[in-house]
Amino acid sequence: MDSGRPPVLRALSKRLLFGVGSRPYAWLTRQPVWRSHGAALVDFAGLAPERPPRRLADLGCGPGISAFGLAERLPATHLVGVDLSPEMIALARAYARHEPPHPAGLDFIVGDGTRLPLKDSSIDVVTGHSFAYLVGDDRRLGQEVARVLVPGGVCVFLEPSREPFPLRLFKRSAGDARFVLSMVLWRAVATGAGRFTPERFRSLFGAAGLETVAVIPTLDGLGLVGVGKKPER
Repeated sequence: MDSGRPPVLRALSKRLLFGVGSRPYAWLTRQPVWRSHGAALVDFAGLAPERPPRRLADLGCGPGISAFGLAERLPATHLVGVDLSPEMIALARAYARHEPPHPAGLDFIVGDGTRLPLKDSSIDVVTGHSFAYLVGDDRRLGQEVARVLVPGGVCVFLEPSREPFPLRLFKRSAGDARFVLSMVLWRAVATGAGRFTPERFRSLFGAAGLETVAVIPTLDGLGLVGVGKKPER
């Protein structure tokens, strides 16, 4: 699904959001709630605890907050965070110096979701926290995810929903102003970039030959988690 804006305008918008806005975005997302939601993506992957994934790619990793949460949950998994913005990757690498060493390795690289700098069939799990809605090309993104996943590999994306803003989220998170602000701004950006529906997830996965495993509401309906799986053969 394309946002409808000319490619030049989309490129300029991304540059503004991910370049100039990298530090404000990092401040908003460098919080326990965002980190825990990033880590929880692995819960939707249906992994057996005794068989952790060998390699996981966190797409649109930004300043690395979701990747750090995932690293805590998966000490035996090599993680690679991928983001379009060099500024975001620089921040992720800087923040990583203040994180505990990850036994299996944690790398951050610059890369476009529609042209992933990853080898074919090299990744067991692909995650993305608030990423796919900004890409602007669902078809190409799905194809790239399918290309890099191993047979039987799983992808899990958390994206903004088209459902009305849940006011109860304000009440439940009243003590965490930064989280509430991040959700309000997330919603505002998604208004122009394109929110997700179950149908959009099924289209993204289906066009790439991925099976739609589940589409699950989260954040009181503010977000949707889409889970796709690459066929075994």
